[in-house]
Amino acid sequence: MGIGMAIERGFTIGRMRAAYREGWNVTTFILWARNERISYHYQDMLNDWRTVVSNEEKGGKLRFVSADKYPTDAIIQDNYWQYEKDYIYTVKWWEEGKELTEENARFGTLLSDELLTRGEVEEGFIESYYEVEEYKGIVIQKVQGWTVARRVGYLEEEQ
Repeated sequence: MGIGMAIERGFTIGRMRAAYREGWNVTTFILWARNERISYHYQDMLNDWRTVVSNEEKGGKLRFVSADKYPTDAIIQDNYWQYEKDYIYTVKWWEEGKELTEENARFGTLLSDELLTRGEVEEGFIESYYEVEEYKGIVIQKVQGWTVARRVGYLEEEQ
């Protein structure tokens, strides 16, 4: 995928989120995209729409799962985007010394080939966070599991 295509697709995915929140369906969105002369592979656009809808409907639900329990299919998002691992976990975290407010919250990602409990996700994020050299001086005050997504599509072979 060329850089121009990636930028156009990124813009389109952002617009999909807004369209879904406004109550659009996939047909209305695709007609709008054609009218705006935005186009990329039709099946990719449908997969992006499905992923955005799944993210919007199931976002933030991992925080309601007990730390020692596995998430169920009811809260696992279907993700058609290309990742190297089967599960993509998003956590919300706060830096030490700052208030635990929404404005101070940051988001991070953890990838895994296995389904993990919320507690394992939070511990795994902290461990992987401190492996990155530029974050060594930052202390994490609190971590909260936020979302879990399952890779549905397959990686395309690079040629």
